[in-house]
Amino acid sequence: MNELILSLSSNAIEAMREAGWNYRPDRQWFERDYYDNFYDNRYEIASDLSDYTGHNVECYDTSIEKGYWYVSLANDTECLEFARRYDAYYDARQRISDALFNRTLVLTKEQHEQVMEMVKRYNKRVVGDQVMIAIPEYATTRNIIAILDALGM
Repeated sequence: MNELILSLSSNAIEAMREAGWNYRPDRQWFERDYYDNFYDNRYEIASDLSDYTGHNVECYDTSIEKGYWYVSLANDTECLEFARRYDAYYDARQRISDALFNRTLVLTKEQHEQVMEMVKRYNKRVVGDQVMIAIPEYATTRNIIAILDALGM
């Protein structure tokens, strides 16, 4: 049985490299290292990346508190699409980091009313005229960004 050998253009490989993913032709995938600061939630990040990019991202541990995520992409179009979506994911995570403190979103009561349906299952606490919403760890980047978008944040 012949194994399909990928033939990717240098533009596709460069786009992935610029997004932080290294091409491994021997394994026919792209990979990105993770270290101790991402080790504990590496599987959740892989799942979140898969959800956000639309491509299956897996992780592999190489030693204690070190490993890499990897993704197999079939052609140039998928590489360019993944690189674009990964950059958008990175920007989205930065937006979330800027908007939340310790996974908590602080809103006015008026803002809360705008997203009440989106956060109805999240823990909330009202303090004065503010509503503090605890964003659970299972909330995906896509869901959190939808909340921020609805608020214009």
